[in-house]
Amino acid sequence: MINGAASNVLNSNFVDRFNFYGCKGPVAVGGNFVAGPVGRIPAPYTGTSGFSTIASTSNGNVTQQDFQWTWSVETHVEGGTIEFQTWGASFRWAFVLVDDRYVGDFTTGFAPASGSNQAVYLKVTGIPDGARVRLVLSGESAAANMAYLLSARVAPLGSFWKPAPGALKMAVQGDSFSIGFGPQSASITQNVSARAVAPFPIVMADYLGIKDVRQMGLGSTGLVANANGAAGNARELIAMWKDQAPFDLIVDTHGFNDRNEPATNGDVAYQDVVLDNLAKLRAFHAGPIVVLGSQIGARGATDANTLRVEEAKRVAVQRAADKLIAFAPVAKAVPPYTDGSGREGATTGAGNSDVAIGTDGTHPNLRGARLLGMRAAKSVRDAVNAMLAA
Repeated sequence: MINGAASNVLNSNFVDRFNFYGCKGPVAVGGNFVAGPVGRIPAPYTGTSGFSTIASTSNGNVTQQDFQWTWSVETHVEGGTIEFQTWGASFRWAFVLVDDRYVGDFTTGFAPASGSNQAVYLKVTGIPDGARVRLVLSGESAAANMAYLLSARVAPLGSFWKPAPGALKMAVQGDSFSIGFGPQSASITQNVSARAVAPFPIVMADYLGIKDVRQMGLGSTGLVANANGAAGNARELIAMWKDQAPFDLIVDTHGFNDRNEPATNGDVAYQDVVLDNLAKLRAFHAGPIVVLGSQIGARGATDANTLRVEEAKRVAVQRAADKLIAFAPVAKAVPPYTDGSGREGATTGAGNSDVAIGTDGTHPNLRGARLLGMRAAKSVRDAVNAMLAA
C-alpha cells in the first residue's frame, strides 16, 4: 500500500502518482496528506512546504466558500487491481471510470445518517495494464462534510503512475446551480453513466473534453448577491481561487440570484458590475472568457427580470470590446435552456421545466443537469469558435 503507514493517510510518494482534477488539493489533515475538494485553506500548514491543513475530516475549519465540490483523481494502473479508501458522510457518492468508461460506484452513500462519517473502500479489478483509472467524488451538499481520498493500494508487484500533465482546465463561476445543490445531487444509483455526473458544469466540461473543471461557485451568490451576507459575492470570491490559474477557459454562469438587480438599481449599474467582474478575471487570465446568460429554473423563459439581467450581461460584454470575451444567451437562447413554470411532481404541461426542474421548484434534477450541461457545452463551443473566426 502506498500511504502513510503510521497514520493511514496519503503521503507525498502517493500524491505524486495522481493527477488531481476539480480541486486545489491535495491538502493535509493534521499534517498528513489527504486528497479533498478544497479550493482554499484558511490556516497555512507550515510543517509541509506547499500544502495547507484542515482541522479534521469532519470539515475542520473549511467553510462553504472554500469548497470545490465535485473532484477526481486519475492514475495509470499496472497489475490489474487498485483499491481506494475514502472517507465521507452520507449524500456523497463516488464512482470509477477506466479509460473514461464507467465501471462501478458506491451506490448507497458513505453512511446511513447525515453527518456520520466512515471509511468506504472501492476495489476495481480486471484493469488492463496501463489503463487510466479515475475516481470521482462529490463534495456536495454544502451543509454536510466533504468526501476525501485517504489511501490506495495496488496488487502485489503492481504499480501506478501519474498520467501525462497538461489536461485542459476550466473555471466556472456560479451559484447553487453550478455546485450541484438540490435534486441534481441525488445518488449516483439514479445516474449510472460517465456523462451524467451532475452538476451541469461537470456535464458541460465532459462534452467539451475538459476533465479539470474548477467549480468556483457558492449557493445564493451572484455578481452582486452575497448569500444574504454569509459570504462574498462572486467578484469578491475571485481572490480566493485566482491562484489556481492559469486556466484555459473561464465561464461565468451567474444571473439567477441577481435577477432583480437591473430592475432595482438600473441596467447600466448592473452592466458595470459585469464589467468589474470581467476586469478582475482579465487581471490574471489572458485567455477566453464566456459569459452565459441567466439560468431560468421554473420562472419561465418570459420572466421579465430574468430577461433583463441577461440583456444587461450581453450589453456589458459588448461594452468590454474584448475579442476573447463572448456572450451566450440562456433565457434568450433558441429554444431557451428551460421553459415553463412546472417542476417534477407538479407538472403544467407547458415547457421542459416539467421534467428538468426538481421537486424544490428551482434547481435542475438529474435530467435537467444533463440538459443544461449539453446546452452550455454547445454555447461555449460556439462562442469560442466565434472568437477564433474573428
